[in-house]
Amino acid sequence: MTETASKHSKLVFNSSETDNLEIVMLNWDDLNFFRSIAPERSFRRAAARHNLSVNTIRSRIDRLEKALGMTLFQRSRDGLSLSIEGMTALDIVLEMDSAISRLSHRPNASQSYGSNVLTLCCTDGIAEFLLAPRLPALIEVIEGNVSIHCDSDQDRIHSTERDVCIGFSRPTNPETIVCKLASISFALCASKAYLERFGRPESLGDLDGHRFIVQESYGLDAAAMRRIFGNERASRLVAAKTNSSKVLCQAVASGFGIGALPNY
Repeated sequence: MTETASKHSKLVFNSSETDNLEIVMLNWDDLNFFRSIAPERSFRRAAARHNLSVNTIRSRIDRLEKALGMTLFQRSRDGLSLSIEGMTALDIVLEMDSAISRLSHRPNASQSYGSNVLTLCCTDGIAEFLLAPRLPALIEVIEGNVSIHCDSDQDRIHSTERDVCIGFSRPTNPETIVCKLASISFALCASKAYLERFGRPESLGDLDGHRFIVQESYGLDAAAMRRIFGNERASRLVAAKTNSSKVLCQAVASGFGIGALPNY
């Protein structure tokens, strides 16, 4: 979400009685926060992912539920799940996010290249390392121009406004034509300069004293480090975070630390 978006949004729920129609002023940060934790199965996981306390997570959700007058999550011994009202609210928030994204990225007449444009959307890493080197071959087989939009949010990557979307998660729109392009594996990488300074780890036990940089973006698995090492040890090992795969790659190459890089 761009910083130009208003901090408050109007969310209207239909009422059969027009006189009772209520317009609720909501904090967009709370709505966007709800969107980001909706896939999580527990407040503890959401807290670990966002580096917040569990009480902060609960407080923000309680505040949003009170403002909406509905229960967004169902709590059980198995964890969290969206309620029926929560699923409806999430759909509305996603629609709002998509609409604002379309508005903020809408080209004006002077920027438009015409209607004969192939639009693509993907992460900056895929754009830089996969698409950009292949643009000469692509432009030879299409008529018109190419427009590549980069985003770190997997939901926005799968926008219906784009002709081709390349992401790591399956789109939820049932009308989308989907095909699997490849399976991507990740490997822990470090520069020669880093290994000369900190040593080469031979096992998971050797990683104490090393530093990691990790990529965290909505739709990506940001909890892998915590599942492998546990919350406390992962917090000690992670020295930096970014939502950009390009920044991750450059940081590893510069000798900052160890990072999980894709095989492409």
